[in-house]
Amino acid sequence: EELSRLARTPTSAVETLRDRAGVEHVDIVGLRIGATLAASVVGRTKHVGSLALWDPFPTGTAYLRNLRAFERLARKSKAWTKDDSYEAAAGFRLSRETVAALGSLDLLQCDLGSPRRVFLGCRDGAAATKVADYFAAQGHDVTTAELEGLREVALGWAERPVPVVVRGDRDVARASRPRSRRRVSSSRRRPKAIQRRAA
Repeated sequence: EELSRLARTPTSAVETLRDRAGVEHVDIVGLRIGATLAASVVGRTKHVGSLALWDPFPTGTAYLRNLRAFERLARKSKAWTKDDSYEAAAGFRLSRETVAALGSLDLLQCDLGSPRRVFLGCRDGAAATKVADYFAAQGHDVTTAELEGLREVALGWAERPVPVVVRGDRDVARASRPRSRRRVSSSRRRPKAIQRRAA
């Protein structure tokens, strides 16, 4: 029931865009746990086109583990705030029902529905390969890329903003670093490990 409630947000957004913009299909871009959640619900509606998953957590359990680790770092402690009704970590207050629902998410159990184009961008090439192979086996046209800059985003978010911008259909446009200002443009060269898979 709680997972169904979480799923209503992206599916409601799709229906709202269809009604207001007058389009038949809506492409979805998901970031981190949003990507994991998008993959878990996309098969529930026939009005989603392509799917872009930006460094998704492989499971909801991995996401919760990440939140708790950040909370321990912030508090310099092994404990995080919790009681019988909720858990608070990294600025998020999660009910026990939400924690249980997130813990049930698994990319390797997702049904994406009818064949579609999927972009999978990850900082871990090995993890991307496993997920991409799973989606390709379901008949989807999968493009993967090992994206630069994501590690710094994940580890440095509390200290300074690190913008990472995506433009175009499947290409990574640039990943900027605040100090060196080094940028990678997909119009000049693609990310290192970019591959396509199709069943």
